[in-house]
Amino acid sequence: MWASWNSLERLSSLNNWVLGFAALFGFLAAVGVIAGWFLGARVSELQKAELSQFQTDAQTKIALANQTAAQANERAEQLAQENLKIRQQMADRVLAGDVRKTFINSVRHPGHVGTVIFIQDREAADYASDIFSALKEAGWNVGKQYRQAYDPDPRPRGILVRTAQSPDPTVKLLIAALEKIGANPRTEVAHTQDKGFIEIVVGAKIKE
Repeated sequence: MWASWNSLERLSSLNNWVLGFAALFGFLAAVGVIAGWFLGARVSELQKAELSQFQTDAQTKIALANQTAAQANERAEQLAQENLKIRQQMADRVLAGDVRKTFINSVRHPGHVGTVIFIQDREAADYASDIFSALKEAGWNVGKQYRQAYDPDPRPRGILVRTAQSPDPTVKLLIAALEKIGANPRTEVAHTQDKGFIEIVVGAKIKE
């Protein structure tokens, strides 16, 4: 009977050890679960922080790229405008197409007398011929002259309209027509000329 008691006591002790180990393993498992959850949460926070930083950096780079692109486009537009201005400055004055039609319709006055004068300049001579032919088509009785020098300026620039001291209304039509086509004429009064005198002097192109 004593032997049975000892066996029962050993079994009870073994059972306690097993239960103790089971409790320990359960505790360690719980700790592991908690630690895993904590570490997982921490990793998630770090990932979110890294993602947020990545997005911020990406947005900053995109904004910088957009700004650089906008500046490049602005510079390209500026260069295009400068190039266009240079080409316009270098291009010959031409009276053709719709501009010619506008000019003719604005100065149409059959029988009026005028003179187109041009200087020793190839571009000015061509433009003077355009104006001369347009005035003829508008019904003007117009002549054309060449002068190597012009007093007081031997090389006038742009368009100069010389008129009598008391010009008739046709002169206003001519001035307005030239302004419509962008010629921007200057005027000069020839005091010694009779009423009805009109002289259109085509000088060298003004290059701003």
